[in-house]
Amino acid sequence: MITFNDIIIYIALFFSLFSVIFFLTIYIENKNEVKKGKPKKQPKISVIIPAYNEGKNILESIKSVLKAEYPEDRLEVIVVDDHSEDDTFKQAKTIESKSVRVFTKKHGGKAAAVNYGIKKSTGEIVMVLDADTFPDKNCFKNIIGYFENPEIMAALPAIKIWKPKTIVQKCQAIEYSIMGLLKKAFFFMGSMSCTPAGAFIRKEFIRKHGGFATNTLTEDFEMGLKIQSKNYQIAQSLDSQVCTIAPDKIKKLLRQRVRWNYGSLENILKYKNMLSPRYGDLGMFLLPLALFSVGFVSFLLLYFLVKLILDLSHQIYLNSLINFDIIRMFSFNGKLSFSGLITNEKTFLVIFMMMAAFAMYEIARRNAKEKFKLEYLIYFIFYGWIMSLSQLIALLYFISGKKPKW
Repeated sequence: MITFNDIIIYIALFFSLFSVIFFLTIYIENKNEVKKGKPKKQPKISVIIPAYNEGKNILESIKSVLKAEYPEDRLEVIVVDDHSEDDTFKQAKTIESKSVRVFTKKHGGKAAAVNYGIKKSTGEIVMVLDADTFPDKNCFKNIIGYFENPEIMAALPAIKIWKPKTIVQKCQAIEYSIMGLLKKAFFFMGSMSCTPAGAFIRKEFIRKHGGFATNTLTEDFEMGLKIQSKNYQIAQSLDSQVCTIAPDKIKKLLRQRVRWNYGSLENILKYKNMLSPRYGDLGMFLLPLALFSVGFVSFLLLYFLVKLILDLSHQIYLNSLINFDIIRMFSFNGKLSFSGLITNEKTFLVIFMMMAAFAMYEIARRNAKEKFKLEYLIYFIFYGWIMSLSQLIALLYFISGKKPKW
């Protein structure tokens, strides 16, 4: 007899397996078909670096841009200090030059700082670079070709973790390499909908349709949806890379992901009109999938937590009836039905899902030119629970009408 618990497990396994196989298939089928155009010119790029209390990173970020292989007269750096409480402005001023301009303004948040910098820029393309993020030397020359396509309004480099040290950072390094592959699949589907750290955007689009929203926790996702809402595209590059400093502890990671998930929900609500066939795969598949994921994953986490508590309570009650006889608690008839285990369809689904997930990681890490990390086992078993918890907390914040704090 199939129980409610079985139904929930089957749905979860199907959802996980379908997602992995679907996006992996999209990537494999299209990886050699969609290529960036060869740039006929090298447009001027304005790198906007909003900074708040980034004194320890700001010089490294600026220098990484200046070291990039791109014509010096075609590249400018604009640092916008958002009224930091440390020496960010002072540090940035020490490297100010003809190609590096440094400004400070009243504290107003990242989006306001970016918009301020864009107004001061002179480039055709703006790159929004977090102060704790560093482009590699090939970042600019490897991505600019995408803008030969007039339908592309933004292009994204692959994001990697800067010098991961803790287990939490190493798990994020695995996650980011997999996300690079997934975002490439989104690009193939014409459904990339975010402009995260390191994004390159046509200044013409911003001038015409407005800058980054200052009333959301995820202004990068809002900009991505804005671009898609105007029927333009966002490209994803894998051979153009930036490295970012990741949260080193679970608490910091959880707070970051709660903000991201909450921001996703508020922006999907803002652009709810895009949940229609007019926006193709994005409107009819990926955005609904994102909503379903948050709702279903939150339900799963709550369901299994409640079930765990009830089962433990029941076991404690049963053991109280035998005065907590430890020997009886662990007694069994000595027979383990191995044949029953291997013929169980759930076992096959779990094994198949693990193989598909591992295949995705293998392809992703090879594309990112990374070595296999043993931390993948920790990532596979435990990391998803942290992500699930962040989705649940974000959903509760969203339902309550409160915004999570930084």
